[in-house]
Amino acid sequence: MGQRLKLIVSVIAVFALLSPVVFASIDALKIVQREVDSTNKEISKLISEAQKAADRLTKDYENEKIDESYYRSSVASLATTLVTTTNSISRETIQFAADLGIRVKCERIVVDIGFMKISVDPLIICDD
Repeated sequence: MGQRLKLIVSVIAVFALLSPVVFASIDALKIVQREVDSTNKEISKLISEAQKAADRLTKDYENEKIDESYYRSSVASLATTLVTTTNSISRETIQFAADLGIRVKCERIVVDIGFMKISVDPLIICDD
């Protein structure tokens, strides 16, 4: 065999050995991306639900249907539940991705829940 042909055969052999790893990584990345998208969609839904509930409480408070103490404690409870739930969901997805060798992290955003501003954590896949 000529030198050039040996080089081509060697490159093809190396590619054949490495391609399952490359394709496995691509498949894992697709799986993680779907999971991140699903998690972020769920977090978005939870934020929306909490905001709607807080808006109803705010309206009731402004119309003097509930007192300030009840209003504040109810909004605080909504906010606490939202943060706790989103943190838990995010942790699960981050661990799932880590088990597949892919790093995912929280990308905190600030949302308004009634009179409160809170930080919740949608996810992004890291490229580092």
